[in-house]
Amino acid sequence: MKSLVTAAAVALSLSSGLAAQAATIGFDSVTGQTLNSGSGPVVADTYFRAVEFVAQDSGTVTSLTAPISLRRGYSGTTEIVFSFFTDGGIIPGAQIGTSSSLKSSSPGFVPDYVTGTGWSGVSLTSGVTYWLVATLAAGSPHGYWYATATDQPNLVSYLTLDSGQSFIADNGDHMFKIELADAPASVPLPAGLPLLGGSLLLLLALRRKSA
Repeated sequence: MKSLVTAAAVALSLSSGLAAQAATIGFDSVTGQTLNSGSGPVVADTYFRAVEFVAQDSGTVTSLTAPISLRRGYSGTTEIVFSFFTDGGIIPGAQIGTSSSLKSSSPGFVPDYVTGTGWSGVSLTSGVTYWLVATLAAGSPHGYWYATATDQPNLVSYLTLDSGQSFIADNGDHMFKIELADAPASVPLPAGLPLLGGSLLLLLALRRKSA
């Protein structure tokens, strides 16, 4: 009796496990890359940066990881605010959701990989172009947002000298990784039916034995 109950429980567990959650990446220019030998592009009060990228998958943004550090000669903690925008062509379009920040106290040329969270309602759609704009939080010393050592597909870098009124193309494929809310793994329906059917048969057998 106990063995039949155990078998039924295992079968049901396997059946429900087929719809397990799978991590989703919205964009990743960090994995497999190395940092520049020098400093990354500076993010300052009016001299901030942006990247135009194409989302690799769909989902709601949960976190952003990037290497940042203080500009050489500065001390304390720098705080770079990252905001998502729709594509406006040569400038960012409408801001979507809220923004969050990444903080680092690492000295120049020694970046710290830090993760920011706190976005609300920012959803990305696979294949759609977005802008990620990095600005310096009020009161923070100048910071660096590092770039990759190799060119990245689906990524164009920009800078602005007028607080975002206009942007010009600039070198530097910035390093960042966007994680999205987990999405259920897609499993063909027939794959789960034999397990579910087996569980029902075991339960019927148990009922007959107890009758």
